[in-house]
Amino acid sequence: PEGYKAENAWSVETENGTVVVTFPYIVTGDTVLTAIDDSNVYNADFYVDGELYMSVPTIFGEDIVAPEGPAKEGHTFLMWEPEVGNMDEEGKSFDAVYDINKTKITFVDTGDTVIAPIEGDYNSPVTATIPNPTKEGHTFAGWNTPIPTTMPAEDMIISALWTKNSYSIRFENHDGSLIDVVTAPYGSNVEAPALPV
Repeated sequence: PEGYKAENAWSVETENGTVVVTFPYIVTGDTVLTAIDDSNVYNADFYVDGELYMSVPTIFGEDIVAPEGPAKEGHTFLMWEPEVGNMDEEGKSFDAVYDINKTKITFVDTGDTVIAPIEGDYNSPVTATIPNPTKEGHTFAGWNTPIPTTMPAEDMIISALWTKNSYSIRFENHDGSLIDVVTAPYGSNVEAPALPV
């Protein structure tokens, strides 16, 4: 990229050195903007996955101020490559380098069944076969959220849902005749009926 002359550029002194100002300029306090004299300004171009993320105008000979690492779902920003340093007169390009996140799917409230968590790289296929859990006195009613087909961007907790079973209790006389039938949910208390006279 070609530089542009002083009449088109302004700079500000920061703790990182002289930085070219881009417009519109956001006011955050008293500031002195200085017209750049007898210097060329070049763009340092920062790319994410081949797409231009940001151009940072920089005076020839000054340190390039790299932008913060951009967020990318399921990844952790590591660095800009090559290493960001001084601006040369040809301009420079940099690529974001990321590490893919490893995430975990954990299953909870699974009753009498232990289901091991699933771990893997973000967006990799979930190939594990997840059994339907069992729980005494209950019927498995599904999961609170669908099990994904690929690993999520962040750790995920999936809970089993349960329906409490109901049972029939028959009260029979000593001669086998029926006294009463009571339907009650699992774990509840049942009182005995009065014996026939």
